[in-house]
Amino acid sequence: MLDLHEWFIAACLEAFAPLVTEFDFEEPVVKPLGREVFVKYHKGAVEISVSVEPGASPLVEFFYPVAGTSDEPVPWMERNGVARARRFPKVAVSRPFNADDHSDYARFVGELYASVRSNEADFLSLGER
Repeated sequence: MLDLHEWFIAACLEAFAPLVTEFDFEEPVVKPLGREVFVKYHKGAVEISVSVEPGASPLVEFFYPVAGTSDEPVPWMERNGVARARRFPKVAVSRPFNADDHSDYARFVGELYASVRSNEADFLSLGER
């Protein structure tokens, strides 16, 4: 039987695959960190991070260069010498995540990606490899 992280990682790799195949992001990097796990997609200094911790809904965060914006940099998110800001994208899902049903990751993460693709198309096109 898969554990929570394995369910989540499998759902992310499937749902967010178009970031690599259609939007030219690098292959994802999976980073377990204590009770949390992150699946990170990079394109230059642009990053899309999908994460979860036990008992919580998965969430998506965007990290991007602050140059040319009025956004404040997040000190711990510098990448290759580039100061970056963080924001949470506009997302909508059909129903809340059921943390007691690991199989709900596929539905929920799939809806997160569909919402990001629909509402954040300009962000997906940012960055260069």
